Amino acid sequence: MHQPFILNKPVQIKYPILVSCPHVGTHFPKGLTEKFQTGHVEAPEDTDWHVHQLYNFSTGLGIPLLRSYYSRYVLDLNRPKTEEKLYQDGRVESGLFPTHTFSGKALYKNEQQIIGPEDKKDRLHNFYFPYHQQISKILMEMKNEFGVALLLEAHSIKSDAPFGEEGRLPHLILGNQEGVTCHPSLMGIAKTALEQNELGFKVVANHPFKGGFLTRKFGRPEASIHALQLEMCQDVYMNESDNSYSREKAQKIEGNLILMLENLGRKLLELGE
Repeated sequence: MHQPFILNKPVQIKYPILVSCPHVGTHFPKGLTEKFQTGHVEAPEDTDWHVHQLYNFSTGLGIPLLRSYYSRYVLDLNRPKTEEKLYQDGRVESGLFPTHTFSGKALYKNEQQIIGPEDKKDRLHNFYFPYHQQISKILMEMKNEFGVALLLEAHSIKSDAPFGEEGRLPHLILGNQEGVTCHPSLMGIAKTALEQNELGFKVVANHPFKGGFLTRKFGRPEASIHALQLEMCQDVYMNESDNSYSREKAQKIEGNLILMLENLGRKLLELGE
């Protein structure tokens, strides 16, 4: 079995930031593939396509990049292990062990193949805990060295997802649970950097997303560990029609992402003094 995550580390960490991409995985472990509808294995539609590629520059800034290897259809790393919902407003959510896509399509070939208690336990052991433990390890190492650490949760979503107003979502959505998961200045720094884009991309905070479970779990400003989520519409950096990466589009937002991470990094070093 392949390791459940891939970690790209810089030669030397310059800023105490970890970029995490928990929804970019597209693989399915042996023994599970045949249980899923073929189309979902070949192209899992709720994938955060190419987000790790978009943030590939981070190691050059001295910032590690962590990403999932397996599909969120196997297990959603960004959900609580208790399987409780993230939001209480009735919206459609992907569970810890998804059985349907966000668009309502069944993932499994038949109900008999939907996972039971032992299978759930195995998936938590093989995929969920290793990813969470890796995040915890890196953040604690950063805190020990710099006195502070930040988890940046990097996500993407279809621009016409049903959470948006007037037919589409804002281009860039920052989330910190209304100020709970990070120092107040960090949200402002990130938002300001992203708003300097030249294409008029709309940048909002905590609506309609406030940060997923990883953001909520690890964001503990009182312990000098901060967390911030950035949800990005996929048409900002890729072609939604065929899920292909667009280097031309990506380059137009990359500068803002670099600015955001560098400015966040400088502020973190101040906070850690």
